[in-house]
This record gives sequence, structure tokens and C-alpha cells, in this order.
Amino acid sequence: MSIETKTYHTMGDFRSEVRYYLHYLESTFVLIHKVSKTMTAEEILVEYKQQYSIENRFRFLKSPLILGPVFLKSKKRIHALGHVFILALMVSSYLEYRVRKSLNENQESLTLPGNKKTQVPSIATILEYLKMIVVVSVNGE
Repeated sequence: MSIETKTYHTMGDFRSEVRYYLHYLESTFVLIHKVSKTMTAEEILVEYKQQYSIENRFRFLKSPLILGPVFLKSKKRIHALGHVFILALMVSSYLEYRVRKSLNENQESLTLPGNKKTQVPSIATILEYLKMIVVVSVNGE
């Protein structure tokens, strides 16, 4: 497929094949797995896509800032990176769980921007609140 070098200013100017090709170039899906060899890559992907909560949790991996600059040469390092991501997911999920449980038990809520209140804050909201904590040391204490 050849792409002309003409500059287009609006999406309406793109031909459908050019749009499709550019979308293809920008599409990335990272799938780290260790399952039996009886499943094909397509079957693993379909199974994974049916697990929406997992997909939602690993949404940050799709950011080019996270995985874009990472180049790993060995399978061992790729597996290790996968384990690091899973560990980070577990810690963030547990932090979300504990904060939500505490808010529920104490009948409290967190105030979001715009004075909205929530009893089920995301990990991003919790981390923003944690950034506001100031620790002061006086005479080493």
C-alpha cells in the first residue's frame, strides 16, 4: 500500500485505506502470557479480552510512555518485567481495596475536583491524595 506525501488537514480528506493504514501503524497490543501450548495466540487474546476487569487494570501499559522506551532482549527479562507489572497491580489494587473499605466502614467519602464525593476512588485519585501528605521532621523526630 502506498501513501502519498500530501498533507491532509481534516479527517474528511483522508482516503479510507490511508486511515486504515495509519490506524494499523498506531495499533499496539501487549500480551504477556505463560499458558499451555495448546492455545493459539488468537485464542489467548480472545480469552484475555473477555476478562474486562484485567484489561481495565492494565490500561496504563498501553501508554507509550510506559512501554515505549523499553527494549528487552531475553525471554527471562520479559517474564521478569511481567512479574514487576503484576506486583505493581497487586499493590495498587490492595491500596484501592483498603481505602474503599475504610471509607465504607467510617461512612466517609473523598472529595474530588468539582466538589464531587466518592466512596470508590481509583488508584490515581488515592495517589493524588497521598501527594498532599507533608511529613515534618523536628530535631530528627
